[in-house]
Amino acid sequence: MSICSCLLRAMSTKVPRPTNWRTSPSDAPQPLLASRSLPSTRSRAPAPDRRPPPQTPTPYEYNQHRLALRKAFPQGWSPPRKISRDAMDGLRMLHNHSPEIFTTPVLAERFKISPEAVRRILKSRWVPSKERKEELKMMDEARKVERRRKRVGKEWTEGVDKGLLKYKCTGSDAEDELQLT
Repeated sequence: MSICSCLLRAMSTKVPRPTNWRTSPSDAPQPLLASRSLPSTRSRAPAPDRRPPPQTPTPYEYNQHRLALRKAFPQGWSPPRKISRDAMDGLRMLHNHSPEIFTTPVLAERFKISPEAVRRILKSRWVPSKERKEELKMMDEARKVERRRKRVGKEWTEGVDKGLLKYKCTGSDAEDELQLT
């Protein structure tokens, strides 16, 4: 048996620790090789005084974030472009499927909204009730109809201005009609 294997066997056996902590340091067991260190096969444990960072933000970080948001949005959060509830669900689903591919900037670019809006959508956990979901769906439909009505009205007025369309007056109280020229 070689010297190294004897040393490794001696190091692997547990050395009893003193139970009386008032003993002198000379009574405590000393390491076998204090001057030389052998490459250990075990990984070293972190120092006991080093704790892992907290998982939740500290009060200081939270306050700094709130101040930054107040500075960025003085009148409060009102995004210029809003997406539907279905689009929000799709955004969350993409991010949950593969967060390393669908990061916040990528989702912001694909959905054509700000990264702050994406961050808020991913952070929120609110789910509407059935009644509220139906109400939101009706409001979305009403907004779509209104946008389409405005767009069609704008196209018709531009057509009249360019001379592509002309009004046909019927003379009655019925609505006037537009005809292609």
